[in-house]
Parts: sequence; C-alpha cells; structure tokens
Amino acid sequence: GISKKEKLLTMKLINENGGTFTGAFQSEVTDIVVLTKEGVGSEKYKAALEYGKACVLPAWVVDSAAMGVALPLA
Repeated sequence: GISKKEKLLTMKLINENGGTFTGAFQSEVTDIVVLTKEGVGSEKYKAALEYGKACVLPAWVVDSAAMGVALPLA
C-alpha cells in the first residue's frame, strides 16, 4: 500500500535511526507495521492484529525521525 518513494524514505529513516526495516511480516522479529490507510484489511495488517503488533502510518516514521525518538504508538 506504500508507494515506492515513500517506502524507500521509510526504509532509510528506520535504518538510520536504529531500527531494522524488513518488507515481509515476521511475527518473531516484527514490532511495528508501517502501512497506509488503504492497507487496512491487507494480509499484513491482519497478521499484525493477530500477533498484537502496532500499526502506524508512514508519517509516524517521518515524525519520529524528526524528533529523534519513537513517538507514542497510540
């Protein structure tokens, strides 16, 4: 659900700020799922809910990187 440009920026910001970006959902290592509002209902979204993982918009990553800290997930 994320455009290629947005995905590349998200990946860059996550990796530069101490996180690890993986495209595939892996319940053992995935903590946060980044998706657009259009991604609600996707298999990745359903898996995140099933395993109790947080879901955020790409803007959360951008804003967190700008602040230098992971913002609240709520």
